[in-house]
Amino acid sequence: MPTNNLSNFMESSMKTNQKTVEELERLLADYIQVIEASDLRHLSANMYMTQSINFVRWVKGDYVPKGRTNKSEIAVG
Repeated sequence: MPTNNLSNFMESSMKTNQKTVEELERLLADYIQVIEASDLRHLSANMYMTQSINFVRWVKGDYVPKGRTNKSEIAVG
């Protein structure tokens, strides 16, 4: 995928219709219950849940993936 199309694809806007988003949210809730009931270590379970939640947020247009924040770039104020 060319870079300009990738940046357009990553912009905040819903990637699908509302019905699909509702189904994804229902499935995400089920997935989180399975993770919570698993024997995964806390940090692993948290990572699985966070990444899944962020994916659904991205589909809804509520999230844009970012890289790590460089502490020297954070404004103090």
